[in-house]
Amino acid sequence: RSSDWPPRWFAPDAMNVLEQESDKIGKVMDVIKA
Repeated sequence: RSSDWPPRWFAPDAMNVLEQESDKIGKVMDVIKA
């Protein structure tokens, strides 16, 4: 079972979500700094 995780389809979606979230965080940080 452990070899089935993480599923192969999970990684790309997770990376996309992380990139989107990091973009949001970056914008928030810019506002805080300003």
